[in-house]
Amino acid sequence: MKVETSLKTILTSKTRCKLINIFFTRPRELYFVRQLVRLCGEEINSVRRELSSLKNINLLLFYSCFQPQCFYCYRKLRITLF
Repeated sequence: MKVETSLKTILTSKTRCKLINIFFTRPRELYFVRQLVRLCGEEINSVRRELSSLKNINLLLFYSCFQPQCFYCYRKLRITLF
């Protein structure tokens, strides 16, 4: 089973599913918002909305080096069992 197929069953938003797929397949890269729009093939507003949601749950880091362009990258999650 493909990762993208299993993500579609868990996540309701196809834009969020595509973004998570991008970040998990290339976790060390930084992206411009418009670059993510091209990679997903979705509308810019839906990509911005999903990036904001993923940033709010601390899955993504946000870098504002050059205005108005912004970078996002996958945040490595630390899983603790106890």
